[in-house]
Amino acid sequence: MNRELIALMRRAPTPRIKPSPRKSRRGQTSRSSQYRGIIFYRRTGRWESPIWDCGKQVYLGGFDTAHAAARVYDRATIKFQGVDADIKFILSDYNEDKRQTKA
Repeated sequence: MNRELIALMRRAPTPRIKPSPRKSRRGQTSRSSQYRGIIFYRRTGRWESPIWDCGKQVYLGGFDTAHAAARVYDRATIKFQGVDADIKFILSDYNEDKRQTKA
């Protein structure tokens, strides 16, 4: 009986098992935002919005959503670089900010 079992095992193709992808011990490795310049800070669980001005990093705050952080980032970009800056949302959303910049 053992000979029959060994003969069957030799004939049957062995199924290929793919190794499972490695998981980080710390959990999810990154939560990147769809918005440029917005980062997720794991320690607090909030989205942060820093911006660079004159070679220095200016911290704009921590926010519950990436969208809120992106809005603040856009306002700061308009303030520092003017209305011709590259922003994430439509410029007409920031009409009040444009008026403050001109005054």
